[in-house]
Amino acid sequence: MISTLRTNPRRSFLQIHSETINLIIGILLLTGLLTLNFGCASPQGTADVKKQSTFSFWPLYPDEPRVQYLTSLRNLEDVNRQKRNAFEDIVYGQDKNSNPSLVGKPYGVTMHEGKIYVCDIKGQIAVMDLVKHQTRIMGISGSNPVQRPVDITIADDGMIYVADAGRGVIMVFDQDERSTAVFGIPGMAPIGVAAYQDELFVVDKIGSNIRVLDRFSGNEKRTFGQEGENEAVLGSPLGIDIDDEGNVFVTDVIQCRVRKFSNEGEFISLFGETNDTLGCFVRPKHVQVDSDGYIYVVDSGYANVQIFNQDYELLMFFGAGGNHPGAMFLPVGINVYEGDMGFIQEYLHEAFKPSKLIIVTNQFGPDKTSIYALGELREGYTAKDLAQTSVAISGTTDQGGKQIGQIGLTDDSVAPSDDVEDETPSGDGGS
Repeated sequence: MISTLRTNPRRSFLQIHSETINLIIGILLLTGLLTLNFGCASPQGTADVKKQSTFSFWPLYPDEPRVQYLTSLRNLEDVNRQKRNAFEDIVYGQDKNSNPSLVGKPYGVTMHEGKIYVCDIKGQIAVMDLVKHQTRIMGISGSNPVQRPVDITIADDGMIYVADAGRGVIMVFDQDERSTAVFGIPGMAPIGVAAYQDELFVVDKIGSNIRVLDRFSGNEKRTFGQEGENEAVLGSPLGIDIDDEGNVFVTDVIQCRVRKFSNEGEFISLFGETNDTLGCFVRPKHVQVDSDGYIYVVDSGYANVQIFNQDYELLMFFGAGGNHPGAMFLPVGINVYEGDMGFIQEYLHEAFKPSKLIIVTNQFGPDKTSIYALGELREGYTAKDLAQTSVAISGTTDQGGKQIGQIGLTDDSVAPSDDVEDETPSGDGGS
């Protein structure tokens, strides 16, 4: 970076530094770096996306697509949308650390009013405002900084609750992202959290149960998940979400199941098992239920997200390992966003009509925070129209080359490599 230039009030800036300016311009002309636009570079977005000739869709052709991969937020420029041009780099100098990765090791994620909140278990919460194109870090200042945030939920009134596995507490932030309280219960190890009305539902790793707290006082009201028949007993719970009727869905990593409880903790039903066939799991992590009752389950072993209906019938999956756009590498967190989506229009294929956004976090690889759209074909278009610009996606066919009906994966390429293991909230190296 060059220091600020001081001018003589009796002489103009150009008079004093004309030779320097001419020299810089001459260098730029010779190297081919000079453009007609000497101001800040135009925001990345629409112009770049329109040039995109390949997209990722699920299910694969000839089925009609229902999910499109949109983009991944890797660094500051992806959100802030400002990038210095070549002229500014030469004048001000290049800063190799000016565009760092937004998150180191993401886990839980949520989205609220156009802002994505990602728990980074390295000790911070990344906030990505896609409406204002701003990024910031939450939870690292004040007298109660986070240590190992693993999950986050935002209540209807905008209050933010973070499960901090490092401190063994629930961190509370107000609508302006300011720390306001800390809820702690002796012996609790929170690894998942969900808000419903005036209560917090916390997954306790040590107790292997669900603790229900008053979300204003932090007082414990009840627990469940360790009583009743064997099917009702949680083994190794992790992900949690609550549907519009107050029913509680909990993933069990070891037993490879998703259990459904009433709001009061009564066991209702379950689905899933350990297998490599349709609708089963290898390493289920977080779960999300949308307003239509669809259940989304992230599976780190399959490197995908499976979507079920209310009868636990598998509708489809999206994801898969590989190098194609939208590939996943040890995915863990998920959130379904049903608010305004004007800020993602530039990433959409013109033939695809979105209804919801799906945010998925990956622990490894360059795409730590990826955004997908759930939707359908626009009127007047066919699946073939999209197939012409779609990329080849690995891990979605069997040995005979037949497409696996977007339900289960058996290709070895979707499983994490033997020398890489996912990192659990407690840091014990595996679930």
